[in-house]
Amino acid sequence: MGSTVMLDVQDIWGNIYHYCVGPGVTDLQPVIRWRVTGAWWNGGVGCSPGYYGPA
Repeated sequence: MGSTVMLDVQDIWGNIYHYCVGPGVTDLQPVIRWRVTGAWWNGGVGCSPGYYGPA
């Protein structure tokens, strides 16, 4: 069992969003309006999985 982590997710226009994910594979595309071009851990842990809005 792992913990949840907060990601910064970038779309094709360079906009950044916060998204919390748990262990395993998470499809970020259905929530982000434009094409996702990158996602990285921003240091946050222990969040509730889901979309947190623009950074």
